[in-house]
Amino acid sequence: MAEQQPTTANRERNFRYRASFRKTGGMKSLTHLELTKTLRHGFGEAEIPLSTGGGAHPQPQISFGPALPLNVESKEEFLDFFTYRFVSPEKFVSSINRFLPEDLAFLRATQISKITLSLSHMIDGSDYSVDFAGRCPDREVHFSAIEEFHREPEILFTKHKNEKVVNIKEYVRSLRFDPHQKRLWIEMKIVEGSTVGIHQVVRALYPAQEELQITRERMYLWQDGRKRSPLTLEWEELQIRKHLMDLTM
Repeated sequence: MAEQQPTTANRERNFRYRASFRKTGGMKSLTHLELTKTLRHGFGEAEIPLSTGGGAHPQPQISFGPALPLNVESKEEFLDFFTYRFVSPEKFVSSINRFLPEDLAFLRATQISKITLSLSHMIDGSDYSVDFAGRCPDREVHFSAIEEFHREPEILFTKHKNEKVVNIKEYVRSLRFDPHQKRLWIEMKIVEGSTVGIHQVVRALYPAQEELQITRERMYLWQDGRKRSPLTLEWEELQIRKHLMDLTM
């Protein structure tokens, strides 16, 4: 039987974790709501002692990084969660994966401090790949599409939710086609919490192409020209501070 929630007075003892997971194959068609329900079910079956927030209808304290577009696979998504007792990150991964579909699995987890920035405030970049194997074999088609994209001063797109008109080019850091892998690599930017969908970028490059296989390869914090993982960032910064302290001793 799952453990009872702690009293309100003990909620400050919560433990905070950050974890990465993949969403591939048949799972790519899950909506964000369906994904949330599936993961919550996995947490429950694995008896992970999730903390809940306050209010009339307390919800498990789980928060996600930037949403994954529908029908896009991902090799690395992130979420944060709180528990009301300690669970080793390794045990969390091995336990919950037994109750999740094969194409939805956790990769790594780590404990983080309560003051660490949320994923939505930290992540500002994503890398995608578009698979052209068996399609559009002429490499010049891809090089021409990229050249045309860069030549245009603006490529405008109207967001459906708020009718805001944005320039797609402002959210694309780089484009590269690999003729050996037959893949287009796209580096995307998140600017002040806003971006455009990867499908809009692909349509801007290839207006006549049917739906293509798109994969989110990774998400990261872009810092000083480096891609830093939100999963290891806190640990890396602690090591740097420790190193600096050692040098001054």
